[in-house]
Amino acid sequence: MIYDTTAAGIAATTNGQFFIVKGDGTNTYALMYKNVAAVATLVASYPSKTAFDLAFDMITEWMAFGGLLGIAFVDTAGKIYGGYRQDDALFRSRLALESSAGAISYSYNAATGYTDVNVIGLEASASEQIVAGNVAYAPIVDANYKVFGYGRADGSYYFHHLVAGKIDGVAGGAIDSSAYYFTVEDVSGLNQVIRYTKATGVRTQMTTGSNNSGPHLSSDGSNVIYSSDRTTPASEFFQSVAGGEENRVIGTSLIVPVGNSLSTSGGLGYYTGLLALRPNASFHLEAVSGQRSDDMAYRLGATPFSGSVAGASIPASGAVVITGLETSIFRLWQGATGALRVSIAGVPGNLALTGYGTVPVYTFTRDTAGSIVAVSNPVVITPTSGVLVGSTDASAAMALKDVLSGICILWLTYNDIEPGFSLATSMANIAAIVNKVRPLVKKMLIVCDHIGLARLTDATAQANGCPAGIGRAGTEAISKQWIEASQALTAATLAAYPGECLDLHAALIADGYTQNVTVLGVVYPLVTLAILGDGVHPTTALGKTVEAGHINDSLLARGL
Repeated sequence: MIYDTTAAGIAATTNGQFFIVKGDGTNTYALMYKNVAAVATLVASYPSKTAFDLAFDMITEWMAFGGLLGIAFVDTAGKIYGGYRQDDALFRSRLALESSAGAISYSYNAATGYTDVNVIGLEASASEQIVAGNVAYAPIVDANYKVFGYGRADGSYYFHHLVAGKIDGVAGGAIDSSAYYFTVEDVSGLNQVIRYTKATGVRTQMTTGSNNSGPHLSSDGSNVIYSSDRTTPASEFFQSVAGGEENRVIGTSLIVPVGNSLSTSGGLGYYTGLLALRPNASFHLEAVSGQRSDDMAYRLGATPFSGSVAGASIPASGAVVITGLETSIFRLWQGATGALRVSIAGVPGNLALTGYGTVPVYTFTRDTAGSIVAVSNPVVITPTSGVLVGSTDASAAMALKDVLSGICILWLTYNDIEPGFSLATSMANIAAIVNKVRPLVKKMLIVCDHIGLARLTDATAQANGCPAGIGRAGTEAISKQWIEASQALTAATLAAYPGECLDLHAALIADGYTQNVTVLGVVYPLVTLAILGDGVHPTTALGKTVEAGHINDSLLARGL
């Protein structure tokens, strides 16, 4: 029997017997008690159908890493291979890359950073779906044939306006910010990302080309992310919620060394050693001998700079002289000329240097003829390409957004260590450059400086087995200052960017390529001439191999 009350159950039983009392019908179906010396002691409760329904709102509810999956790829054993989470869109797994049943296969594509999915046997539905004018292959539909996801003829798969289980939004992520709402609309036959301002309802078209899908926000709400078929297969791009330049969410596999002479392709840098270790990789070099972190920040567009246009106007065509450049952007070119692409007052063109080493002259030539453009001097100059050394025509220079989308190897600060060095200034330059080159998912490595025998005075260097001319410090005090400034800069960089740095000096110590040198009573381990042939650069074959090897190992350790 099931009793109405515990009192009725106690009255009908003796000490030690069990009885059941009906539940409240909302949370419980029934409750089991034990008669303990005429006191009803609860033993168990049984949930009601309503309670079950509240707890489990899907017939099959998948969980992964503590998060609910609204749509999951599973094998016949119920093992999850991938799915969509309610918090941050696509959940990708590199675990268990093949299904035991053979119906789903995964392969990690190191070149793109994506996991490629192959679901065997999927075909277009018998009732063919058309979405935005395209045939929808293998669509995911509800009972009313509303399409939530579909394959495209180019091999990409789109999820749009996804509402499944507890997922609410687009592509599994929020499309709502404090000021804006984002959606996708058909504009002249192409899906474009549209922004609506909440306060006024102003509609702004964020994208202008290709089919775009699935807008959602980054976790900090600063960037809108969306898929685009401008690449094959489709990939994700992002831009500021306020609008602006579009960038890839995940960088390309292009390797881009950025730095000074330690990164150049001549006999002074590690670059040729890395080429040998990566024979199938694509490289683009952005290194200028002698430059400091501020020089690189200026030419990468990480730190703004300005100049004055002669006559306070950009002519309708032809070149105009630029004076008062407040930066060292052309400092220490290895030759009399240099150039890069820039934009001045919204006018794109070529900024060129002639006469370096004598009387430098800077000129700006607009790309196409047009109306005269008045400017207010000094005017901001915005780089749009990498640098070209030894030429006044930067038309062959790589676009800056393509440079910054690659795997950037940043070796920035060796020339910062000189009289007037400021740790705070160098760290600010590093931060500006890192923020500029880092997309939302960045492939990047910061190389911390080695410390060679050139940091000594020449007398101390010779006393430690070096030929004349290796030591470059003027005094022992300056030598000690340089060494300790480099150590402090490495420590600060490692602390600021954990997991993204290579402590090259520590690696060379571990290899046994250093010797102890005493400066003003303090012993410092400095890199030997076997690695740094001139006390600064890896000019030896061994030096290039060893330093490139550590850089390559650091890239591989991060899956790059």
